[in-house]
Amino acid sequence: MQWVAALAGAWGNLDRQQGIKGVFCLSGAAFDTTFIDADENIPTFMVHGTCDPVVCYGTDAAFHCNNTYPDIYGGADIATRMDNLGHNYYLYTGQDMGHDVGPLANTWLIEMMYFMRKNVLCGEPIQKHVIGNLNPDSGECATLESGPQPGGHIRYNPASLSASNAFANFPAPCALTIGVDENKTEGITIYPNPAQDFITIDMPIGYNKSTLQILNMHGQLVYSQTVKAGIQNIQLDNLATGLYMVTLQADGKRIYSGKLLIEK
Repeated sequence: MQWVAALAGAWGNLDRQQGIKGVFCLSGAAFDTTFIDADENIPTFMVHGTCDPVVCYGTDAAFHCNNTYPDIYGGADIATRMDNLGHNYYLYTGQDMGHDVGPLANTWLIEMMYFMRKNVLCGEPIQKHVIGNLNPDSGECATLESGPQPGGHIRYNPASLSASNAFANFPAPCALTIGVDENKTEGITIYPNPAQDFITIDMPIGYNKSTLQILNMHGQLVYSQTVKAGIQNIQLDNLATGLYMVTLQADGKRIYSGKLLIEK
């Protein structure tokens, strides 16, 4: 697939592996969080909306068709279990987001790539909770706010299950930041960020020629160019508004990686 080839170009050869190396859980749940064993530290990236009326962000029955369905445990409870066990996880909470994770995909997709590269591929420990805010006027919470349906089992509303109070003994959530370098090599700067029509790369003498790559939120390579040491402007005329990942590679090694927000 094209995005696999693009990731390989940015992160190196992605060899086929045996067993489960990571889990990506989008509006998902577990029947019982104790199924997550202390000796099974499988990196897990979760996206879940606080207004999900299908699979609850916390604890509730699935689908809400009738009262006979057992409770299941959504992203908030899975993250709490993994945090208590010291496992690697990343929970992206969509405040006021429903079951559809698409409305905030511009931010969580790039975070998922960050988690995959840093933790799943490179083994860097990560325990993180980030909140993305959806406009409450979007109407995503309308079903949940309407209360129990005929024969249904909707237990929560956004007021009682907000991202800020969903965790017991859970670290305070990190603020969502974009346009900030996650892995900045000393001496290399790329600015402005956010950018519009161009970025400037300032790379000290000694790095010689490097390869600049820009990937979109799907992991597709959208721009590539050889850059030299010193100060160089890169035009972004053909790139649309959105979040991107920027990498610089020299002599087969990544010397810079970070996020770039383009606002046209």
